[in-house]
Amino acid sequence: MRKLLLPFLVPALGFATVKAAYWYQVKTTVDGWIEQAAPFAAVDYEHIIADFDGIAGIEGVRIFPKGQATPVAVGAIRAKADSWTSFLEAGGQESLPERLSFELKGVALDTATQELFQGYLQYPPAGATLGCTQAATGAALMKALGYPKLEADVEFGYAFDPVSEFVTLELITTLPEVARISVQTEIDLGVGALDRKALATVSELRFGGLSLAYQDQSFNERRNRYCARLNDESVDDFVARHAAAVVTGYRAQGFSFSDTVVPAYQKFAAGEGSFEVVFHAASPVALQTLLLYSPGQLLQVLDIGLTVNGEPVSPLGLGWVAPVAEALDDNDNASTDPPATLEKQASGESAAVSSALLGAQAGATKKPEAVVRPRFKPVPTRALDQHHGGRVKVTTHNGRRMEGVLVSTSRWGLRLLQNVGNGEALLPVSYNRVAQVEVFH
Repeated sequence: MRKLLLPFLVPALGFATVKAAYWYQVKTTVDGWIEQAAPFAAVDYEHIIADFDGIAGIEGVRIFPKGQATPVAVGAIRAKADSWTSFLEAGGQESLPERLSFELKGVALDTATQELFQGYLQYPPAGATLGCTQAATGAALMKALGYPKLEADVEFGYAFDPVSEFVTLELITTLPEVARISVQTEIDLGVGALDRKALATVSELRFGGLSLAYQDQSFNERRNRYCARLNDESVDDFVARHAAAVVTGYRAQGFSFSDTVVPAYQKFAAGEGSFEVVFHAASPVALQTLLLYSPGQLLQVLDIGLTVNGEPVSPLGLGWVAPVAEALDDNDNASTDPPATLEKQASGESAAVSSALLGAQAGATKKPEAVVRPRFKPVPTRALDQHHGGRVKVTTHNGRRMEGVLVSTSRWGLRLLQNVGNGEALLPVSYNRVAQVEVFH
């Protein structure tokens, strides 16, 4: 009997041994990461995932960030590689795999999650209910639209091409029955391998391109019906009102575009629409340099393409000039121009802008000079793009304070470069979390 069972027992024991070693390696790696994260957050989990299809991770995860009373719940955190041996050999590998991704499955979108992810997973996005002044906000709005509980699946990873020496970074966020957002960025590493020796020679990351794709799954239709009911108007009338409000907002920030863009956005907003914006550099641009560019400079160095509902939108006619209100704000002369005037100025009439700027400067030269010692002074967020490269202090609504170098700003937030340990980290901060920003000048 033993002789009959022996041919089956040996492979079974071998498999069990490899499985145990694989499971132990995953657990050791996970526990090591948790230990490294201890100064910032405590993490516990229920199960280890160690599958032979190249997936490893943990399930039933709870993250307890320092200073937060409520934990962040995550259904599973998983890593995906081309082969399970990548995880088995993780401790002694001299090079990274050419493909690797991580997935956060079933992230509960609550207040604790918003704090941990710096507003990245906030939904609905800013401006989603423009033209609907009676609308609820935040979680209350999502419940009113028929989403009683929101969860998100987040996947981020990279794929390296040793021939082109480009690495493609991808971030995909899916909110089931709401929307799917995908961001892909191409970075030129300038090396043909991901081993430690080659990566140590990388002195500059260069930007090659970026694409942003958004696929609505039901949010637009629910929002349209809800707002039309509040406004006591038809859905078509609300969509037109909403599109006009979005256009006015962008033009007030200094952007101009052709007449083809407005109806394209209206088509997207009318139902389960989709769009993709592609930014491409004719030749790779140093990433640190790119982050310091103004919107106008970005439009000069990048080719931009837009597709809405699968159809290319052309011509785009994109342009940008600094809004007059921001230029005057630096001279303590806040603009009181009505929105219609700002729209006209932002649509491309650079002569009016230049005139206003020269007038402001002329007025400033008449003031007597005074010696003012540099110090941190409160600055409105709309004027932050005047202070790229300066030191800033940011205070959030919950009292958290952050200090660093202001690297870039957008209509949604800012990015701070902070010293962390022996290196530096780029920290995104959403404006909806900001109570005050102070600039050293």
